[in-house]
Amino acid sequence: MAALAPLVGEMAGIEKRAITIEGGGLKFSLKAEELVNLSVEGLPGANEDGEPIYIEHVLHLANSRLALAKATNSEFHAFGIDREDSTGMQNGHFQRFSWAA
Repeated sequence: MAALAPLVGEMAGIEKRAITIEGGGLKFSLKAEELVNLSVEGLPGANEDGEPIYIEHVLHLANSRLALAKATNSEFHAFGIDREDSTGMQNGHFQRFSWAA
């Protein structure tokens, strides 16, 4: 998380909520109680193995390999921001990761 510090211009605050992540295959969702509710659907690759399309060697804190997806639902209600989108037209991505100290 320290790598994010140079990107933060103003601290909006901290909200503490339980986070639930569910899904498998090409569909995943994340919920942080009433603050965040996100769902993504991976874009299937040309193979018949059910794997999504990946982009690799990206500079991302969670993983250098990300599965491409579309955000089927995106709700954010925190720090004075209220944003909702369920058009399915927004970019998304997913990948397994583990936070470590």
